[in-house]
Amino acid sequence: TFTVLRLHKACCFMSDLNRGQMMVSQYISDVLLRNCETVFTAGNKDSDLTHIDRRFNEYKRQMKEYDKKFMPFIPKWWNLPIQIASRFCSIMGETLDDQL
Repeated sequence: TFTVLRLHKACCFMSDLNRGQMMVSQYISDVLLRNCETVFTAGNKDSDLTHIDRRFNEYKRQMKEYDKKFMPFIPKWWNLPIQIASRFCSIMGETLDDQL
């Protein structure tokens, strides 16, 4: 089995590879935000502005998931939570634009 230290070392190794860090970061973001893209697509019952609080609750839930599953071994200097927040905002902007 993988230990946190071994996973951390693997991530550091990925940083040295061409686009390695980006690939791992993208994968984790995809895993965490996959549900957001589906649930908040224009036309779904919870996607309009009257349910904006659901969007932020989903974001908080996904960040707790990140803290539990990925934070222990992802290098802090990757700033992955910032990347996830940025991607979340981008997805939310796109889904709200589709409704206007």
